[in-house]
Amino acid sequence: MVLNMGIKARGRSYIRIVGAVLIFIGMCLAILLNFIFIPNIIGALLTILILIPWIFIFILFKLEIEYLNSNKKKLVFFLIIYSAIIFVVVILWNILIAILLAFNTSLNLFLLVSWYFSLSIYKQKKIIFLLSGLLYIAGSFYLTLQNQMLGNPIIILVIVIVSSGMLMIITAEYSLRKKGYLNYV
Repeated sequence: MVLNMGIKARGRSYIRIVGAVLIFIGMCLAILLNFIFIPNIIGALLTILILIPWIFIFILFKLEIEYLNSNKKKLVFFLIIYSAIIFVVVILWNILIAILLAFNTSLNLFLLVSWYFSLSIYKQKKIIFLLSGLLYIAGSFYLTLQNQMLGNPIIILVIVIVSSGMLMIITAEYSLRKKGYLNYV
């Protein structure tokens, strides 16, 4: 897509890509923070156990491998069942850790969905990108306020990185749309 545009539009398209990379970096940092800041090591390991398959599959979806793209619904259904089983086991073990695990996992999945749809040119997927990114940012602020970790520069850095990535994508797309180089489908 970047190669077919004029020279002026190419720079703005690269800004979109940099924004998507920033969201991905923020997502990786957020997962590392879950491992560090969840008070129970088992809860942190369960968060990683749930998130790694989702991230792996979404990255493979981005690579547009034919076999995976033809079986997207089956793979997502399998991941939902896999995650639900882990949640049920955690609920039976400790309800408080299950609530924290569900909240953190949901936030990270919102961020993953936002990253996945960040470069889409489809209007519905762009709305999903915006809503899931905003839900992640709002939930992260809520979580930092609840845990009184607002002063922690790493958490603030993740929120700033994700917000910057989203802002870069939105402003670049606005500029491209204004000049007629990008139309949503």
